[in-house]
This record gives sequence, structure tokens and C-alpha cells, in this order.
Amino acid sequence: MENKDYLKYWGKASQDDNSYHLLPYHCLDVAAVGHQLLNQHPFLLNKLSKMMRLSESAVKSWLIFLLGIHDLGKFAESFQQLRTDLRVELGHSDPKKINYDLRHDSLGYLLWFCKQQGIGKHYQSNGFPTCSASPELDNVIRKLFPIWLAPVMGHHGFPPESKKRIKEYFQGNDQDNARSFINDWLLLIQPNFDCIAKHCSNKTWINAQKETSWIIAGLAVLCDWLGSNKKIFEFEKEHHTLEYYWNNIALPRAKSAIEKANLLPTAIQRNSSIDELFKYIKSPTPLQKTCSELPISYEPQLFILEDVTGAGKTEAALMLAYRLMEKDLAQGLFIGLPTMATANAMLERMAKVYRNFYKQDEQPNIVLSHSARHLSKIFQTVFLEQNNQNNETYTGEDETISIQCSRWLADHRKKSLLADIGIGTIDQVLLGILPVRHQSLRLFGLANKVLILDEVHAYDAYTGSLLNTLLEFHAAMGGCIILLSATLSKSQRQNFVNAFYKGLGCKSSEIKNTAYPLVTHIGATTNTESPVQTRKTVARHVQVKFVHNQNDALKRLRQAVKQGQCACWIRNTVPDAREAFDLLSAVDGMGKDNLHLFHSRYALGDRLDIEEKCLRLFGEKSTPDKRKGQVLVATQVIEQSLDLDFDVMVSDLAPVDLLI
Repeated sequence: MENKDYLKYWGKASQDDNSYHLLPYHCLDVAAVGHQLLNQHPFLLNKLSKMMRLSESAVKSWLIFLLGIHDLGKFAESFQQLRTDLRVELGHSDPKKINYDLRHDSLGYLLWFCKQQGIGKHYQSNGFPTCSASPELDNVIRKLFPIWLAPVMGHHGFPPESKKRIKEYFQGNDQDNARSFINDWLLLIQPNFDCIAKHCSNKTWINAQKETSWIIAGLAVLCDWLGSNKKIFEFEKEHHTLEYYWNNIALPRAKSAIEKANLLPTAIQRNSSIDELFKYIKSPTPLQKTCSELPISYEPQLFILEDVTGAGKTEAALMLAYRLMEKDLAQGLFIGLPTMATANAMLERMAKVYRNFYKQDEQPNIVLSHSARHLSKIFQTVFLEQNNQNNETYTGEDETISIQCSRWLADHRKKSLLADIGIGTIDQVLLGILPVRHQSLRLFGLANKVLILDEVHAYDAYTGSLLNTLLEFHAAMGGCIILLSATLSKSQRQNFVNAFYKGLGCKSSEIKNTAYPLVTHIGATTNTESPVQTRKTVARHVQVKFVHNQNDALKRLRQAVKQGQCACWIRNTVPDAREAFDLLSAVDGMGKDNLHLFHSRYALGDRLDIEEKCLRLFGEKSTPDKRKGQVLVATQVIEQSLDLDFDVMVSDLAPVDLLI
């Protein structure tokens, strides 16, 4: 039995009864998750080691220590009195009524750094229990600990606040007990103090810690979520030494938590050729062949693939991503698309091939991530088949779809980037660089991923600026990026290159090649622009005719229907699309059987049904009988990456990239 006063504080409590979990134990639970994750995820530990410029052992010991004090603010009287019954039961008489207007994450930061009585000042004057007195100790507390502790204590999704007076929230014995817990925790973990003390006067090293703080924040959120699972980390109020609880309770439970969440990367099948990954590809396109042979260096890299529609850009990008994973430059991928419709379509495509990337006995996770994924029929019916034991490998000719993901990863979009393969709308990754709650978890999930973004020409100036910031962040984290477009301007391509180089900390270079199709390959030691041939079957001349009134457009569409062709009329606005639909409805031979309307203003459920119908009538699986005489009136929601084909198309004047 351990009789330490810091064991008189509750950290987790049940709302249904008076059961509770002692605060130091919860702190150790979260630290244990970090310990097991770093032990079993060598890619992550190696990345953190490179970013923090410390040895792997030093990184691990310091991060485990920091995670162990993530809830230091719960020692505050203002938090403990939220359950006065437990406060009294734990031996604290007459709890004061203190306004809980500062969350416990900010209270922990305040407890350490408060100018008047912060715990940090205690260590500045007395030294860490694990190190000898050092003249550099003040630098460590003053310069480094704010950088490291802010992301850890901000584990509820926002940076902590600290502009308060400590005595408004903590009693004197609360501070003493928090300090006593830290001392015992330091002696148990014994992080290497000397290895960081010597760096604290180095501005470059300090800046590296600031960059890494984004990843540390995501790690803290993840470990706190897992360490708060009371089904695994059962409430414990019996007193133990920290050492006993750590070794005999926290670490085994943390191992179980990580296994059940299915967080660890899946082993890929190495040395696979493009026809083994995509069994339906009998003859690779020139772009696909280039991407399967392009020299890849061991560094963060940017690839920009420009080719015509139908040139197999998706498979070329996936081939590149596979080769990057094969070289251990990444351990997964996320495909960002412009619309929910294209994300749903990509999920269906990936479902048939993604298992080919991994060893046969592995169970990789794949997640759909957008705001209406719950309306996706694939997501609803087969997305959570983690108990499927068939382990089949599906080819392009096999219509069966089997997708697997742990329920823990699938229950929230914020976790989607943690899966082996993520597919979603681009906003799901852009949220990683916006000031929104838990954005750091998204960045953490991206840290070991190849980021593939399709239709990158299609974004406005605002979204384009966010995209450039995302490229900068991902490059700074050592990530690789693949951008796809059929119609990319030179200035857009230059902006992407500039953003990536900025993230690498390198001077940008001017792109010069204006050939098309083109593969641009950028890295710290790489700068190539390689023209490629397009596939002969998709190289074509398209006849374009200008019409200047609606009657001519209606006449051409009527003619197409009479000839048994399928046609599409694309309007720039929803009201125009509705007007065109009404005009065509009055034409002989047009009715509900062969006239269809598709735009963005439907309820989501209806929109997904219409989207599915469009793919059935005009997609790659349609037949001549299904297509005959069919007419679709739509806005440009059908333009981004949907595989639709028409014999005749009428379009309003629009930006040339959309027309192409």
C-alpha cells in the first residue's frame, strides 16, 4: 500500500455512481499508451527523433514524462470540487466553492508557469530530481518547457491559457501534492536531462521543437482518448506505488487498448508490379509506366501529375504512393477529393484493389471521411466488416466490395486520418491547418501518410491558399505529396512548388517546362520536369460549336434524343439548371423516363440517390440500351472526377479548365 497524499485526488469519475479512478493512475494510463505506441510504431518514433533532433531513447523518455503530467491541472481545488462527495471521501474536508471558469488543461499549464508560485520555479531553484544542478536549468524551464507542455496540456483540442492567478484555483497543499507526484514520476521514468540542456541555447534546435509541437499535440490527444477508455482502463482506487501501477496495470492495459483500436501500421506487400497491384491493367499508360519507373530518393517529395482525363492518373498516383511506402518514406495514404460524390466513387474503386498493397494475412484499415459519409451505402453496409474472416483479395473484375476498419477508427471523422488508407473530401485535411478543435490530431494522422490530392486546379483563391499552407506543413513534417490535374496552369504549379520548398526550408526554383502531359518531381535534392506521351485511346479531337440562344441548344438536344444518343446540358447556376429542365420537359419525347436533373441543392440523401442513378446511366458500367436517348441537366457538380460519358454535351460558358 502506498500512502502518498497525491493519491487523494480523483481523475475520472462515473456519472452513474460514486466509482472513480485516481488522478495519478489516469495520468499513467495516458503515458502508458504513449509508451506502447512509440515502442510498437518505429516509423513514428524515428520521425519524431529526426524532427526533434534527439536520440530515439531521449524522445521516448521525455514524451512519456510529458504525457504523464498532461492532467496536472486536475490537482486544482476548482476541479476536484466538481465532485464534492468524492473530494470528502478522499479525505479533504470542507472543500471551498471555487468557480471552475478555467479548464483543467489550462490549469495544468498555469500550475507550472504561473509567475508567482508556478511549479516550474520550484525546479529552477531546486533542480530536477533526475539531474545534477546545472546553470542551463533555467534555459530548459524558460525556453523549452513552454514549447513541450503547451501541446501536451492542450489535449482537449485548444492551446491552454495561462493568464490567471494560481491561488484562485489551487490550495497550497494541492500544489505540494502535484509537485510530489511529478518528483516520483520523474524518478520512475528518468528522462535524460543533460541531452536537452545542452541544446537550449541553440535557436535552430528550439525552432525544431516548435515545429514538432504540432505532432506532439496530436499524440497527446490520441493517447488521452485511448487512455480514457474505461472499458480497458478500469477504475482503480486501491493505493499502489507508481512503479507497481505502471508496470503491472497501466502498460498491459495500454497494449490492449492499442491492439483493439487497430492503430499500428499494416505491413505492405513489397516488390509488387503495377499489374499485380491493379490486376485490370493489362497495358500501363505512359504516365503509369513513368510513375512505376521514376527514381525515388529518400527524402520528402512532391509529385505533380498532369495528363488528360482517362490517362490513368489515379492508378499512377497510387503506384507512386506504393513505391514511397515500399521505401519506408510513408506508411499509408490519404486521397483528398473536391466533392463527396467523388470521394464516394473513389472508395468504391479503392475497395477492389487496396488489399493488393498489403501482405495477404494483414487486415488494413480504410476509412471514408466527409460530412455525409453516413449516407453512403458502402459505408453503411460493409464499411465496418472488421469481423470478416474471408480475407479475399479483390480484382477489378470482381464486383464484390469488402472494406475493413476498426470501429474505434470509424466512429469519428477526426480519427479517419489515423487509418492505413483514408479517402475523403479535401476539407478533412485542410482542417489540419485551421484553428479548429483537435486539428493537431489530423496533422498527426497525416504525419506518416502520402497525401494524394485530385483536381487541384479546381479550388478558388481562398481554398488554394489553404492548400499551399497544407503542402508547407506536410513538407515540414517530412511527408510526401502527389497532386493530380488535367488542366493545371503554370502559375498554380509554381505556387505548389514554392509552398513545398518553403516547408522543406529550401530556396524555391523556377519551373520552366510547359509540356503537356507532364510529371513534375520536387525534393531537396530533386528537381525534374518530365514530359510524357498520353495514351492513344484518349488522345482525340473534339468538335466545338458555339450557339447563342437556348432554342439552338434545345434543337441540338432534341436531335440527339431522336438519334438515340445520350446528352448532357451543363448550366452554371442551380436556377438556370431548373429552367433548362423545365424547358426540356415541354419538348416531345422528353419525360421522367429519359430526362434527369442533378445539382447541389438537393437534400443529401436525395443527392446521393441521383448521383448513383447518373453513374448507372452514364458511367462506365452503363450499356447502350440504358444510355439511349437519356438527357441529363446538371450544374458543374458532375465535372469533378465523376466517370460519366455523353455523346453530346451542351455547356454554358465557363472557365476553360472546367470545360476541358
